[in-house]
Amino acid sequence: MRIGTQQQYLALQELITRAQSRVADLQVRLADGKRIRQPSDDPLGTLDVLSFRRAKAITVSHAANADVGIRNMKLAENALTGMDEIVKRARVLVTSGANAPTSQDARNAMAAEIRTLRERLVGLANSQDGFGRYLFAGTEVTTKPFEEAGDPPVLTYLGDDGKLLLDVGPGTVMEGNLLLDQQVIAAHAALYDAEQRLLSGDVAGLSGVTLQLLQDAGEAVNLLRGEVGQRQKQFESAQQVAQRRVDDFVKAISDKEDADMTQVVTDLTAAQAAYQATLASFAFVGQLSLLDYLR
Repeated sequence: MRIGTQQQYLALQELITRAQSRVADLQVRLADGKRIRQPSDDPLGTLDVLSFRRAKAITVSHAANADVGIRNMKLAENALTGMDEIVKRARVLVTSGANAPTSQDARNAMAAEIRTLRERLVGLANSQDGFGRYLFAGTEVTTKPFEEAGDPPVLTYLGDDGKLLLDVGPGTVMEGNLLLDQQVIAAHAALYDAEQRLLSGDVAGLSGVTLQLLQDAGEAVNLLRGEVGQRQKQFESAQQVAQRRVDDFVKAISDKEDADMTQVVTDLTAAQAAYQATLASFAFVGQLSLLDYLR
């Protein structure tokens, strides 16, 4: 009889240990909300979670790259808008200067303003982003791309024709920079032409050659603005797709990794009841053992 009682004790002790472990595990799960805290909790589920996390990290980089593209296109649009305004103002001045009644002193003042517009154009062409990188230098982002030198002044492009390629989705690569060296050099030449003809009082040249050069320069700038607007929309679309995929991966990870809290509470209640029942059984067996001994 004593051997049987000892076996009962050992069996109940094992049950108590298991019940305690079960209650403790569920209490931790209730506290952190995680179903999988270590690979042994669910080996296959752990592999799924790792796969989802890797895919999420890649998709987060896609969204970040799309954001870079959006930012660059917005900055490019701002610069191009400024260039367009410069060309428009120059056309107004040239049109006024081409009128015969306009005095030469007035034309000289217009030429001085044109010179200022030309300097502004070069400044916009050398625009930088918030990190000090030049927007229109190709891949030579630390090199000031446009430099004016000489007399007559010549605008030289010092960047390259490299493209900033951004991976914005599975198999989707987009250009995140804009090359405009030809358009800027043409606009610069048109402005210099306007300045010189105003200074010389060349009314015929102003109304003919100069206005045509400025018109061509304006059209070239606006073509670039259209391209930039289209690219910005494409980047925004790619970013939205990437963000949706990130959200999907977050949900997939949560579905695999997180605990069903309602079920955890139910399981914990049942485990605590089982633990109390096991303790009661242990106490009951102890009482029986004492009685048997006294007998």
